Amino acid sequence: MVKSSWFILQLFPIIFLLSFCPHAQTNPRAFARPVIQPVLKQKKFDQFVNTTDVNGRPFKNAISDVEGSPYFIDEYRFADLTLSKGTVYENLKVKIDICNQELHIIADDLKEIIAEDGLIREIILADSATGNNYFIFKTGFPPIDKNNTNSFYQILSDGEIQLLKFAKKEIVETKDVMSGEVSKAFIQYEDYYVFQNDEIKKLKKDKQFVLALMNDQQQKMVEYLKDKKINFKNAGALTYIFDYYNSLKKAF
Repeated sequence: MVKSSWFILQLFPIIFLLSFCPHAQTNPRAFARPVIQPVLKQKKFDQFVNTTDVNGRPFKNAISDVEGSPYFIDEYRFADLTLSKGTVYENLKVKIDICNQELHIIADDLKEIIAEDGLIREIILADSATGNNYFIFKTGFPPIDKNNTNSFYQILSDGEIQLLKFAKKEIVETKDVMSGEVSKAFIQYEDYYVFQNDEIKKLKKDKQFVLALMNDQQQKMVEYLKDKKINFKNAGALTYIFDYYNSLKKAF
């Protein structure tokens, strides 16, 4: 009985504090993985990033006559952001504009701003309102094709070889042959890349190219693929292959 009373007395301050903590009730970060790298003191976003031309600019919707949207996910989602200097901000509402390669953020004053180029290093983005799963985006990869170091790449597999997906939306115009009316719509394109030994390459979706990247584990990879019917044109199947290879490298 004495031990039980002591336990309740120790637990009461924690329960009291949690009852006044809004995050303890809604837990919007349920999706997020633990932050591994050293983290600087967390701050409110607009204490560091002001809505000015230096660090961000107010959002103005200049696109009104185009069908669809320029965003990776149309609705705002909770995200954890790592800035280029290493500061981490949690539970911000963001949208990724994959047409203009920009990040839209709801700041503490509830205004929508656009982060300046080069400010964001990593985005851990909830894929639904429940936040049970997440997408990871990173910047800072070497320029390739029309992409630069500020381009957002989705990380499909992380490790010795990173499998990257680059999604881009463009505005395409079509003209009705009969009426001559012109309509505009966002069309999404996707390219895949690999990042290995500080070098980025466009992915060729064929077995020979993929296994050549993994030649240091060739025997194990051949054994792994032997009884599997893998469609190397399928990004989901490729993710499993790269995940398996990266797991082999982590074992050493």
